[in-house]
Parts: sequence; structure tokens; C-alpha cells
Amino acid sequence: MLSQGYTFCNSADFVRSALQKKGTLSRAIQKAQAQAAHLREMFFDTPARTSGWAHDFACPVCTTTLTFDADMDYKQGNEFVCPHCGKVSSGVKLDEAWVYLYRFAVGAKLEDCAVSALAGDDASFDFIVKCIDFYADHYDQFPVHGHAAGKGKIMGQCLDEAVLGIAFLKALRPFRDRIPAETRARWYEKLFAPMCELLYPQTGFIHNIPTWLMCFIGMTGLFFHADEWLNKALNSEYGIHNQIEKGFTKDGMWRECSPGYHYYTLSALTNFYSFYAETNPADTACETVEKAFIAPLTLSCDGWTIPALNDGWYPLHLSSLVVQASRIWDLPELDCQVETVLAHMPEIRETAGYVLFAKPEEHANARAVSQRDVVMLSDTNLGVFRAPVFAILKSGVIERSHMHQDPLSVILPPFADDIGTPGYGHPMTATWYRRGVAHCCVTVDGKTPETVLKTHISLTDGRMKAEVEPGEWDDLTVAERTLFAQDGGLTDVSHFEAASAHTFDWLFHSDGKCECSAKTIPAESLGSANGYEHLADAREIQANGEIEIAFHLNGRTLTLRVQPAEEQRCFLCTSPGNPADHRRTTVLLRAHGAKAEFRVHYTETN
Repeated sequence: MLSQGYTFCNSADFVRSALQKKGTLSRAIQKAQAQAAHLREMFFDTPARTSGWAHDFACPVCTTTLTFDADMDYKQGNEFVCPHCGKVSSGVKLDEAWVYLYRFAVGAKLEDCAVSALAGDDASFDFIVKCIDFYADHYDQFPVHGHAAGKGKIMGQCLDEAVLGIAFLKALRPFRDRIPAETRARWYEKLFAPMCELLYPQTGFIHNIPTWLMCFIGMTGLFFHADEWLNKALNSEYGIHNQIEKGFTKDGMWRECSPGYHYYTLSALTNFYSFYAETNPADTACETVEKAFIAPLTLSCDGWTIPALNDGWYPLHLSSLVVQASRIWDLPELDCQVETVLAHMPEIRETAGYVLFAKPEEHANARAVSQRDVVMLSDTNLGVFRAPVFAILKSGVIERSHMHQDPLSVILPPFADDIGTPGYGHPMTATWYRRGVAHCCVTVDGKTPETVLKTHISLTDGRMKAEVEPGEWDDLTVAERTLFAQDGGLTDVSHFEAASAHTFDWLFHSDGKCECSAKTIPAESLGSANGYEHLADAREIQANGEIEIAFHLNGRTLTLRVQPAEEQRCFLCTSPGNPADHRRTTVLLRAHGAKAEFRVHYTETN
């Protein structure tokens, strides 16, 4: 439930008192003051600069995000350096992506300005006003544009426009009563209402993007007492209440089946409820949001690392968003998540966001999310074995947006992960990271479907089975994968039957150091299309009978005992990780015919 006596953020008295004390919060406030001063010095913008897409700001060689410098002397044709491989790149898309990142940095640093202003620095408050004045006075001069996901003006798409607008409102919220009514009215007329008018027509579906748009529109309605916008944001067909009701599965996971986008959507909702909680603490949709903050922990092998699953950031960890969320929702599990985040990332205590939103009191009632050895998220097409080997079984996706083409896949963190995606503007996102061959799944004639399939996952007598309905995938009449505990480990059986002959490839990718019990010899190319062109260094395993392949990582060992059927061929090769120039070891089992069955046993040891 929502916290009682809730306020948007910590008070000016709290901030000023913390500044006087020697300690973490005092250092955080001093850092915020320095960041605010830096923003006042660096800020320069003009409608003549066109904002692009952040996903384009990636190295063309290794996919790593390029180095962004907000103090750079901006001009067209600037050169940008990859921090990973050192490649220097330039081009219009990179220039426009830099503009996006610059404006995003301005929005983020306004949070530092808010802390600095609460600490008594009038120059920081004056700058917040100056910044909003600039965008209000020039908003009609920014061109409507965008090619990736909707249209923006200040930013290059509707999503980023809403994210920036929310940053503006969060910086203004602590000072609403300090801002003259005529100033607020001018900002609403010249900036925030036109932003709502641009964004609202772009909200016509259930997705993380319109959720962000609706949350911005609702926050605008709350801040400016514009009830019409608040009502549209909450109660229209694709408003916040329906986004919550239809966007989260019964398991509490966001329907795009990506933990990254799960937290991203929760970020939008947390920002909205941080405004709305003071107005309506009885909103019943909060129960679903609360469940959504607990659900990802069922997929975590250690309470900290969250698997990527489909598009998204990699590696992914428990979100620092829980600091703000724990202020809004009175959940012992959220308080425990805050403690986990702070234990792994103590530097969060020295951020402006922590100063603003951390609970003044200790998390005395913190309680960890309860876990079971076997967890079924059947409505999200996922199942989890926590022991004897941690494994996630995925039957498929329920939403095409951000999907990876990996039906009947397994993830065994940390040894074998879905490695998410780099920037979407990079060609390898489509040619490798989303392809079935990049996952621990089975391809048919080198491919997996690019559309959503009807799939199911079930648990019967300790056997977890994922299956694709007949007729959904080529001429396959049977396509299923089963996991079950056996002999101190986990047995994995993939079974396929079809109306005609096919080539079936079973794939396993690992970051661990590989050791194989059998001799290997150089092999021909394993394929040249559908992502197979990224496989390299192929060697065929020479063995009669069971093959043992071990992967060593972080002091632990995952051992695969492979039991190839007659005439199945077994290969080792390398494949791109994330970043792309990091190579993983890939195990590939290949079978030809109308039927194929792959049987592998996993054990994990110190």
C-alpha cells in the first residue's frame, strides 16, 4: 500500500540539516552543488540543433556505447571515441545522438539543481526557472521530427520528449509554491500543454512508450491542476490504469518479457505516483505495481543480478529505482531491495536522487522476497529452477515488441545468459543479438520464427515442460523442451518432430573458460546466414558416446554431459558476446531428419 503521510521528497530543512553534518549525505549534497554549478556553466541550447536517437551512439566495430562529453565544443562532424576498442567514428547520426545525450544530461542534472536549491542555493533555483523559461520560450521553434518511435520536438522521438518533460516536472515539484502563478501559467501555455498535445495522440497501444507519455501527461495535469489532462492520463483507453491492468501479466511481469523494460516501465509509473500519491493514496492499481516490484526477484540467481531476457541492458542488476519506490509503497520487500542495492552500490548514497527520495528513517521492517525451489510464471511463459542448478526455461514471448527469436530457450546464469542488446541502431542487433542462433535454444534449418508463437509452459511431477503448439513453427508437429532434477543436477531434453526432414541445431553459449573431454578437429563453416555468419573457429568434437564439457567462471564450474544420439555431430566454436568483440564459447549439436532429440545433463560445483 502507499506510504502514509507521504511527501514528494525530503524537505529543505532535512537537506540543510544533512549538509551541516559530516557524512555521506553531506558529501552527496556537495556533489549536487558542484553538478548544479557545472550545469549553469555548460548550458547552451538552440532549436537549430536536431536531436537524434541515443541507440545510434554506438561503436560500429564492437557495439559499445561511445564516450559522451557534455562539455565538447559541439559542431557537425565531431569525432567520438569508443572507450572499449578505441575506434574513432563520426557522422550525422552520431552528431544528433550527441544532442539527445546533451539534453538528457541537462534533464538529469536538474535533479542536482533541485538538491542544491533545497540546500539554500538561490542560483540553482534561478537556473531551474531559466532552463524551463528557455524551452517554453522556444518550444514552438523546435521542429516536429523523429524516425525511431514516434515524434518529438526537443527530443528525437515521443518517448524521449516525455522522459525530458518528467525531468522538468520533478525538478520543479519541490518549489511549486515558490513559483509565481503567472510563471506557472506561462509555462503551461507555452511548453507543457503543447507537449501534451503532441504526445497524447501517440499513446494508442499498451507498451512502455505510451506508459511514459501518459505518466508525463498525468504529472502535467497534477502540477498545473489541469484536470482534463489528468483524467485522460488515468482513464482513457490507453491511460495509466489500463496500461497497468493490461500491460502486466498475472505473474507481475511487464508483457514485453524484458526485465530491462519492466523496470523502465516501473520508472515511469514511480515518477507518476510520486506526484499522485499525495492526491489519491487509495488507487487500487498500486497493488499491481507493488507485485511488479517483487516479480523480477524470482528470476534472480543471487538477489542482485537480473537476467536480460529479450532486448535490454546487459548486464542488468536490481534497479536503484527502488530507493524512490520504497518512499511511495510501504513494502518490506522494497526496503530489503534498497538495502541490497546500497550494499552492492554504496555510491548511490552520494547521489542527488538519494538525497531527495531516501526514507529519513532506517528500513527496520525490511524483508527479503520469499523464494521457492521451483517457480512458475506461466502467464509470462517462464519457469525457474533454483536448485540443483539455477535455470530459467522460456517457452516464448507474448509480445512482439523487443522480442528475441528464442522459443524453447534456457538461461543458466551466470554461465549462459541472454546477453540483451547493444544500441538498436547497430546492425548486429538485428543480425545477431535478436536471432535464435545467439541463444541457448534450437534452430530449424538455421532459423527460428520472427513472430510470436502460441507456446505454453507447465510443471508436472517435477518436470518443467515448454512447448510450441503444432502448426506454429514450420511443419513441426512436436516442439518441446523439458527440464527436471536428476542425479544431483538438471537434465535438459529437447524433442522435435516434423512432417519433413530438417537440420536441427541445439546451441549453448557460455562466458566460462571451456574444457572438453574429447579431441576436436577443424571443421567447415557452420553457416553463413541468419546469424551463423558470426560463428567462428569451428571445431568438431571427435567422440563415441558421452561428451563432457566444463565451463569455469568466477570460481565455479558448470559441467555439461552431452549424450549425442546416433549420427548427431557435435561442434565447438566462438560467438559474439556483449560487447561484440568479447567472444563466448558455443556448443552446437547438429541433427538431420524428421525427428531430433538432444539430451544434456548439467551439474554445478565449486
